[in-house]
Amino acid sequence: MKQKDEMELLSLTELEENRLLNREKARRWRERNKDKVKEKSRAYTEANREKLRQKAREYYQANKEELKAKQRARSEDGKRRAYNQEYYRKNREKLREYSRDYHRDGNGFEQRLLREFEITKAQRDQLLKEQGGGCAICDRKDGEGFNRLNVDHCRQTGKVRGLLCGTCNRGIGSLRDDPVLLRKALEYLKSSL
Repeated sequence: MKQKDEMELLSLTELEENRLLNREKARRWRERNKDKVKEKSRAYTEANREKLRQKAREYYQANKEELKAKQRARSEDGKRRAYNQEYYRKNREKLREYSRDYHRDGNGFEQRLLREFEITKAQRDQLLKEQGGGCAICDRKDGEGFNRLNVDHCRQTGKVRGLLCGTCNRGIGSLRDDPVLLRKALEYLKSSL
């Protein structure tokens, strides 16, 4: 009986060694074939986008309290900033590579338009033309990068309303996209003049 237990223990150890060797082989293969892995991952994500979103929603709902607790813990006493800095330090090259890939040839911008607002760059350009080339509220002209006008949309319906500069977009967002609050703010400004 003792020999049998020792043999089972030995075979478990061999199994574990084999698993570790296989993991290492797979890791080296992924390292050598980054482009293939990335392309396969992109293809899978594109083919299963809704399924992945649903899975993420379900995970969030099932673990909402735990996730919120972790978020609170990281943000307490400036820990969030320290956490972010540490994460960036550890993953600097990975984050830079992701950013380069995302922004290469302007693809990141176009992908974001499709993903978040379900409009194409051509539709955005048409909207910009209809608005006279500037912010729908203050007429600030469209620029590149951080000076690019934001796509303003209804958070309930997802419907695109127009293009706004960052200041105007934050302004109406701060007033929770509520016309009543916007009118009150306007009345307040008029009364103080």
